Parts: sequence; C-alpha cells; structure tokens
Amino acid sequence: MNYGADMWLNNATAEPIECARRIFTLACDVADSMGCAMVGRLMIEEGTAQSRTDARKYFEEKCDAMKGPPCRMLAWYLERGDLGAYEPTRLRELMMTRACEGKDAPACGDWKRVDDTFQ
Repeated sequence: MNYGADMWLNNATAEPIECARRIFTLACDVADSMGCAMVGRLMIEEGTAQSRTDARKYFEEKCDAMKGPPCRMLAWYLERGDLGAYEPTRLRELMMTRACEGKDAPACGDWKRVDDTFQ
C-alpha cells in the first residue's frame, strides 16, 4: 500500500498511477479498507464529473460494507465540496462514527471539521 501511495503521489505519469491503482484494488479485494479508500481517492483525482459521481457511489458502498477509511474519505471529500451536496450532520453522525467503528483511529475523537482528522 505505501509503495502504491508513493508511486501515486510522486509520479505524474499514467503508468505509475495505474500501477498504484492495481495495488490499491488488490488490497481492497482482500478486504483492506484503506486500499478501498485509496481506490476511491484515485477516482476523484481523475477530475471528471462522472469520476466524482462514481467515486461518491463507490465510497458510499464501501463505507456501508466496511466502515473505516472509506467512511472518513467520503466525509472528507463531501466536506471539501468534491462530491456534491450533502447533509452536514451526516458527516459527524454517520460517516465519521462509522469510520471510527471500523477501527480508523484518526476518525475518532473531538474534531470540528472532518478535515481536522488529516492534520
């Protein structure tokens, strides 16, 4: 996973990004919730309206199924405005709670905004 993240963050060309996507997808396929979260992040980074729509659906499905990081990533991207309209109370009451229940420690605790968990 870390290798895939490094490839994604430090390479602007398509080949390393596609390799990172394969790593994240394989991790997700064996129920690694962070791998699933990273697949969703790559979908958003594609930057098209369709990729954001697909990412929101993907994150919602993975959050329901796995809890943990997919829930926190969904909350984060919603709060940033990347995934369209949302109900603000849903971030704290549903997504971040589910993220914490899924053993995503940074999602647990007292924070004012979802973005606080990434600082």
